[in-house]
Amino acid sequence: MRVRLRPHHLLCFFGFRGLGYSPAFVDNMTRLAGLFFSRGRASFELVLGPDDVCAACPHLKGKGCSNGSDAAVRARDRAVLGLLRLKTRSRLGATALRKRVLKCVSVEELRRVCTGCGWLARGYCEEGLARRPSQSNSLLTSLGTSFSK
Repeated sequence: MRVRLRPHHLLCFFGFRGLGYSPAFVDNMTRLAGLFFSRGRASFELVLGPDDVCAACPHLKGKGCSNGSDAAVRARDRAVLGLLRLKTRSRLGATALRKRVLKCVSVEELRRVCTGCGWLARGYCEEGLARRPSQSNSLLTSLGTSFSK
């Protein structure tokens, strides 16, 4: 299975706590975060613009985000691509992508890149990224109830 993903949503996965903009959004995010934290064969293609997370978001309007500035969201995506040293259309498996995020993105960089995001103030993303689970443990297990509704 291939998932189209905005780069900044990689950081959102670490902070996801079963909350969101609508029940459909939460269900979709739960499924996609589960794929990201699984040891399965999901492949992620990094895209600039609406992705599979956005598909269930009530703020998706045409080809942009109506929740704040679409330009700011795109800038966030480009910043995450830079931190990960990847390009648009890069395709990686879940395990490789998780390792790259954990290696390349610090909590300080998360704060800088995600400034202005309403979810950042809740502290979930920072907490999720700061845990930096060991490679021997499943990230899904380490997050425990993070995916419950």
